[in-house]
Amino acid sequence: MSAQFGICNLDGRPPDGTTLDKARLLLAPYGPDYEGSKRQANIAMLYRALHTTREDRREVQPDISCTGVTIMWDGRLDNRD
Repeated sequence: MSAQFGICNLDGRPPDGTTLDKARLLLAPYGPDYEGSKRQANIAMLYRALHTTREDRREVQPDISCTGVTIMWDGRLDNRD
């Protein structure tokens, strides 16, 4: 499975870049195939991918919708074609 990290400062402060850098280094061995991240206002998300299927190579995370909604998911979807 891949690795995810997120931080949200409830007081509105932007996340500290040092914290993200430390998380990036700690998670790198668990997700060597791809890294994605997003920082906005008081929230930061980091995704490190470990590709285990052919389909995994096409994913880009965090996923950002056309309206700006951002999600990350590390799971398995059964009953797919």
